[in-house]
Amino acid sequence: MSQLTDVDVLGLKQGFGLDQFIETGAWMGGGIATALSLGFNRALSCDINPDFIAQCRARFDGDSRVTLLEGQSVAALSQICRVCHGPALFWLDAHFPQHYGLPEPEGSWFPLREELQAIAQHKFEYAQDVIAFDDVRVIKSLDNPRWREGEVSEYYTFSECTLSELVSPFGSTHELIVLTQAEGIGLLLPKRG
Repeated sequence: MSQLTDVDVLGLKQGFGLDQFIETGAWMGGGIATALSLGFNRALSCDINPDFIAQCRARFDGDSRVTLLEGQSVAALSQICRVCHGPALFWLDAHFPQHYGLPEPEGSWFPLREELQAIAQHKFEYAQDVIAFDDVRVIKSLDNPRWREGEVSEYYTFSECTLSELVSPFGSTHELIVLTQAEGIGLLLPKRG
């Protein structure tokens, strides 16, 4: 699993004028803590696991910059996007809940496509946002430079669409860059000019 620290978050924050951090998959709050330490004004996160949300609430108790939602990522992200205004960094990492001892949610164990659609549908002025997602290696697609046949089991392989189709809601506003280290990270960066 890739970490937020695998990306030059400070460079993205400064380069694109980002002031909010939004993530799916709070886990123990490491992404939130990193974002706050780098000067983000607001951090919004969700997790399907009530224990992780409880731990994050205890960790960030009294910090008005932090908003936490319990629930499936697509529903929570839709709600978060409706109240977020201004440039944001999205870190989408709400997949493989069975790794944390949770049952597979109804819908998809890899809801990235639905998360991206939620951002495109509900986030005002998403053209200014940077969207990062990890585990690119599971996306079986000829246009995915991180895909390696046989690296992940068939169960963990996402083959419902190509990588280009996955990010197509952002085709006119963003450029896709794939970082191939570790499990692979996709970065949707706002097009300039």
